[in-house]
This record gives sequence, C-alpha cells and structure tokens, in this order.
Amino acid sequence: MYTTIVYIMLLAGGVLSQNPTPTTTSHVHGRDQLGKPLVTTAFCSDSRLGPTAIPTHTMIASMFTDYGRFGRECPQGYYDTWIEYDGSVPKPPQDGFRLDSNGKKISYMTSIPNNTEIDRFGWPNGSFVSLAGRPFSERSIPPSNILKRGEDGLIYGRWLTIEEIDNVEAGPVAPWYNQPGNGTQYLLPDSTWNLVDQGFLQEIIQF
Repeated sequence: MYTTIVYIMLLAGGVLSQNPTPTTTSHVHGRDQLGKPLVTTAFCSDSRLGPTAIPTHTMIASMFTDYGRFGRECPQGYYDTWIEYDGSVPKPPQDGFRLDSNGKKISYMTSIPNNTEIDRFGWPNGSFVSLAGRPFSERSIPPSNILKRGEDGLIYGRWLTIEEIDNVEAGPVAPWYNQPGNGTQYLLPDSTWNLVDQGFLQEIIQF
C-alpha cells in the first residue's frame, strides 16, 4: 500500500513519466536533447540532417539530380537508423570502401595522373576525394557535409593535379547513410591542402 502511494506521488510530481524520451530533435530553449545549439539553416534545425535546402551552386547542382537525402526513409526513420544514442553519426568501416564476402575492403593502389580534376564535399581539407563532378549519391556522404557553418563556412573543394600523385588507394564506395554508393573514392597519401603546398594540386575553387 505504502509503495503504491509513493509511486502515485512521484508520477503526479513529474519525477516518473509514462512517456519515453523522444528521439527526434527537441526545440527547447534553442538546444537539442544533448544540449547542442540548434542550427536554423539545418533540416529540423539539426545539423546532422543537413541543410534545409540542397545546394544550388552551378558547379555542383547537377550532382544532386538523383539525390534523396534520407533514401527511402522518412526523416524519423533516417534519424533512428543513423544517429547514435549519444548523438554521434557512425562512420562506415574500412574507410568506406565496399567489402568483399570476407569483410575485407575492396581497394587497390594507383596514381592520379597530371591534369585531373578531383573534388570533395564537406571541409575541403581532407584525404578522401572523387573525380570531379561525380553524383553525390555515389559517395555515401552524410547530409551534414553539405551544411554551411556560418557565412564563411565551406562545403566543397575542387582541385587540378599539376603533378602525378602516387600511393593513392582507390576502390568502390560502400552503401552508407541510405545512399547507394558504388562510385570510386580515392584516399590520397596526404591532405588536399598539404598537397597544394607540396605542388601536386592547384586549387580551382572552394565554397
């Protein structure tokens, strides 16, 4: 009897709740469930879901022709699948390369010839690139990579090789983030900005 009374008092006082904590972003005092500031330019104000509008810059607009932000899922389904309990977004295993039947990545070592245009989405300084202009859906990149952080935020970079780049790991992209992948990704031996400094790359554009 005593236990029942205490339970009722706790429930009435809001200490216990019959409703589970929502998994979607909560718009309470401008912060999400984990206390992170909401981003007004992001889908549902959640930076992990990407921008409200897909980028329309003339250099990249055609790369989004067949792109579905959440694949065949609704926003909540995507959130439940790809956002971890701690709020993180899981990266694909084996550097994002497609895996064979034994769970080993399918890749090979190659070189990128001189006078080749390469690009990447997200922060421009990185080691993973594609041949310039390949569809976004082939890259299996999360939508957060195309969300600008502030007026000067960068989401895209394109470069021209002015010297052949050796020791490049290449291979098919694994499906991830509800994207089909199957494009070819290249893992450079150094970051793009370092390769610019070393005389291998020439910047075409960053925005």
